[in-house]
Amino acid sequence: MVLICATKTNFMQSISVLFQKLKHGGVSLAEHERACLVEFAKSLDEPLREIIYQQIAGIAYVQHQNPKMTLILFEPPVQGTMPLFKNRAYGKAATVTGKLGTLAITCTIFVAEGRILALQYSAPITSALRRESFAASRCKVLQDLLLPAANTQLTRERGPLLRKIELTYPISNVRESGPRGQIDALLESLAQGLPPDFEQLLNETDQFDLPGWSFAGVAGRTLTAPDCNLRLTFENADGTRALCFKEDSSDAKIYVYEEINEHLAEAPGATYVDALLELVRLSS
Repeated sequence: MVLICATKTNFMQSISVLFQKLKHGGVSLAEHERACLVEFAKSLDEPLREIIYQQIAGIAYVQHQNPKMTLILFEPPVQGTMPLFKNRAYGKAATVTGKLGTLAITCTIFVAEGRILALQYSAPITSALRRESFAASRCKVLQDLLLPAANTQLTRERGPLLRKIELTYPISNVRESGPRGQIDALLESLAQGLPPDFEQLLNETDQFDLPGWSFAGVAGRTLTAPDCNLRLTFENADGTRALCFKEDSSDAKIYVYEEINEHLAEAPGATYVDALLELVRLSS
């Protein structure tokens, strides 16, 4: 009887969600996950707070990709019914710090396409911890979701570091530097004492391409490695090799990460640009 009353669109959407649950082992939002999202919402003013609450209500199920990452998945909504952020870019929206049972933990909330995307934890969440309650102590908002994402433009300008790189390899698709606030948020998530030329490069450009490689400024992706979170800043075309920094760590070294064998090694070169050039040379 319910199936008869349902519209064809809603019925197909429900079947799609059910299939995804069966395929990926989806489960419902855990209490500590909901508590992190609610704490995020409480730290915001209207209308963002209500948008977060409505998105929480629209979560169909989650995937625990690994003990430190929860992917948020929504039931396909009827067009126009899911409220979205004006900022549609991928990135970190906030960090929520607190205690899960007796464990001090930080949850980083990621967004993309105007919606909550994932929760990433500073420590593995075991089955036993999932039964504990979460008490938040602090929420730090990292970007304004009411503002459209900055759409940096292509530019012909070349700062000193870009000119140095261009002496060795042809550069293309050079974009203007990203918003100052986003650059500061990125640098704050990394260790003190980073190579000074990394920030200088961010001030010159938000993105550029070399043959087979791309530099991603404030939009670089975060990867959950076995022992830490890595912020990838310069990747090859197939995403299997990258220059990176450790997030939320006192370690300010530049690393090379190889995804195929999950190998992390200190990058060659005394500066960020030197490491970038050497990585491209060794990969040629």
